[in-house]
Amino acid sequence: MGASVLDGGTILPATCEEANTKDQSRQMDDQRKNAYRYLLYWAMLDIRLVAWIRLPWWNPFAWRQTWRRIHYAGSVADWLHNLAFFASTEFEGFDEEWFWNELHSFERRFGDFDLGRYKSVFDRRLDELNTRTT
Repeated sequence: MGASVLDGGTILPATCEEANTKDQSRQMDDQRKNAYRYLLYWAMLDIRLVAWIRLPWWNPFAWRQTWRRIHYAGSVADWLHNLAFFASTEFEGFDEEWFWNELHSFERRFGDFDLGRYKSVFDRRLDELNTRTT
């Protein structure tokens, strides 16, 4: 892969094809970043529902369900706090495999909640972004 060097040390691709290839890989990275940020947004919407929970004090069965919902929201926040950090640092050092493995671990703990929808939100957003660029 050839390159041209301008005065001042700026390196340019030698061909338009090489430039397009670099743009596509950068664009793909940007699309994944966008999809992760979109996932973070939707998860925050889920978490903020905790603020609206009303505990019927007269129903002890509702207490358990409410506690479970609060614990779930806290666990999602725990899972996503690293994503928020990496989103703020342009995902430098972000390990996608670890991130999705953590989701699977939460799925085992919270089988009664549809945590797989977070992966679906991410995948749909990525597909949407890829469709726009083709």
